[in-house]
Parts: sequence; C-alpha cells; structure tokens
Amino acid sequence: MASFKGTIYSRSLGMDTNLNIITPRGKLTDNNGNLPRVAYLLHGLSDNATAWLENANLRELCDKYNIAFVMPEVQRSFYTDMAFGLDYYTFISEELPETVSSLFKFSEKREDTYIMGLSMGGYGALKIGMRNPDKFAGIGGFSTVCDVKAAMKDADNVTFTEREKISVLGNEMNLKSDDDLYSKDTELPDNHSHNPPSPPDPPAILQWFDSTARQGSLDGSLSNAVHLYPMLLAE
Repeated sequence: MASFKGTIYSRSLGMDTNLNIITPRGKLTDNNGNLPRVAYLLHGLSDNATAWLENANLRELCDKYNIAFVMPEVQRSFYTDMAFGLDYYTFISEELPETVSSLFKFSEKREDTYIMGLSMGGYGALKIGMRNPDKFAGIGGFSTVCDVKAAMKDADNVTFTEREKISVLGNEMNLKSDDDLYSKDTELPDNHSHNPPSPPDPPAILQWFDSTARQGSLDGSLSNAVHLYPMLLAE
C-alpha cells in the first residue's frame, strides 16, 4: 500500500488544494495484470480530505479489491460551481480525474471507476455520477443530503449561515436545475440509455464498500445508506 498526502494546484479553483490517495500494496498490477480500480471518496460538510482515512479501513480494502481511493477536499461547497465562490463541481468532475490520471498509473476504464460520498459528499457523488454516466460504473451514498435547497431554506436549520447559503445558492436562493436532484428540468446527457448493461465485477459496488466499511462509524448513522449503478448510462 502506498499513500500520498499533499496538495495539488487546481486551475478550476485557482489555488492549491488538499488531496489524499492510497493505493494497493507493492505492485502496479494484480496477479492478472489489471491496473488498480479507482474510487473517488467525497467528504461531508464538516469534514475534510482526511475524514475517510480516519473513519474507514481503506488500507485493507485497497488490497482486497485492487483499488485506489482518491480523497479530495471541497470545503463546504456542496460540490457545486458556487454562485459566489469556487468551481468545485468542475474541479471534481473534470479536472481531478485528469490530474490523477497524469500522476498515477490507475485504470482509466469506466468499468473500473466509482464515486462515493458521505452526507454532503453523498449528494456530490450522486450528482457527479449521474451527470457523468460515461465516467463511472457505480455510485455510492451514505446518509446522503439529497434535497440541498430544502435543507438550506429551512429557517430552523442552523448548520448553514446566511452568507454560506447565498455563496452556494446565490441571492435568489435557488439551485441551478442541474444541481438539483429533485428538479424535473435537470438536463440529462444526450447519449443515455434506460437499459444499462450489467454492472461489472465486482457486481455489488465493491461488495457495497465492504459491507459499509464493516458497519463502522462513518460519521455515525448509516441508516440512510444507498448504493446504485447509474440508471442512465452512456451506450
């Protein structure tokens, strides 16, 4: 197992940002000559790029499933191109995979690539995965915040400051349709199929993240954990 903990420069963000990556132990390929799979793990609202390292047994899973875990940092952005802030959606969905590919020798095949997240990160995983079905074989969400707009507009929700809400949603306090998982106006990719192929091996999205990280404490409750394969997959 190799571990990278450091910073990279992001063009989308215009600054250095934290990134953690761990890889399978000892060799570039498995016994069948396959390059490591890749899973992007997205952190929650109050976490950072180290959260998954501290709360899940990723090192064991790397070797067990021949997979590398990539853990970026997005502050409290909700994985959006913020109305008054930085372009974190663009960073995660476009720039980060390119950066990882240029620095590490991992599989670039869609069938070997996954995205998962906790809470705010679950929202990011669902949004990024379903908006880019040609890039990901599987999506996973733990205790996912799906209705961001409702959560931020709730007057009793003290998790977000008013300035923070405006920075993400804008002065009109509305998500763009393609950021809203509940919007009927969300634009879907042109090249989608309602009859996706069977999921690749392993068929249960890494055995549902190794039985939800052995029922461990991924920020507490996993009662709302879901996993899925994109319903709209590029043909």
